[in-house]
Amino acid sequence: MLERLGYWADVAADGLEAVEALSRIPYGAVLMDVQMPEMDGYEATAEIRHREGLDKHTPIIAMTANVMRGDREKALETGMDDYVSKPVNLEQLEKVLARWVSREEKKTEQGAYANEAADDGSAASGPSIDHSVLDGLRDLQGEGEPDILCELIELFLADVPPQLVALREAVQSGDILSVKRIAHTLKGGSGNMGVVRMAAICAELEEIGRSETLAGAPVWISRLEEEFERVRVAFEESLTKD
Repeated sequence: MLERLGYWADVAADGLEAVEALSRIPYGAVLMDVQMPEMDGYEATAEIRHREGLDKHTPIIAMTANVMRGDREKALETGMDDYVSKPVNLEQLEKVLARWVSREEKKTEQGAYANEAADDGSAASGPSIDHSVLDGLRDLQGEGEPDILCELIELFLADVPPQLVALREAVQSGDILSVKRIAHTLKGGSGNMGVVRMAAICAELEEIGRSETLAGAPVWISRLEEEFERVRVAFEESLTKD
């Protein structure tokens, strides 16, 4: 629904991930589920407001399946700005976001993500794949030789999934050195294949490893997994056509 309305969205698995995400990225608004593990929506909102202080205020919109008298009031009392009930419909979502996210913010949300995630000039917004890089690889093709681009795509698609598993395991075990190493390897491989958004996200994960703390890493790994799935579909379609 958010994509249809023109918004760029990240997903947090629980309240703790939501708080960490807000500490790193200037989101235009937050859709806050009330019932979550580890830290519920009310607790997460209180922590976000505490960290923001008086100088900043990110719109937080409560989401709950329990449409009971007092739910909206409780959400507002705990620092949330608005309320939508689940299941959410497109019209309801559009109206509530229009109240809190300006047209200008909506246009620049992808740019904000790009500035945060890319430290090497790669764009985290725009197309997932830079086809000019693929064209350069295609130019390496010698006459009568096997299709080098198809071979490279197949190797990339086979190599990335186990590295993603290893990366998530390294974060879960607190292995900072492995996080830096795997993220760096994935960044290089993604860049070589023109997979610019994956490369940008890997650059952020590598930077998190350098900071000696893995706070926020699960959010970025989820984004990386989602981006790889988009790339995988695009590459497999390309292989089918070829």
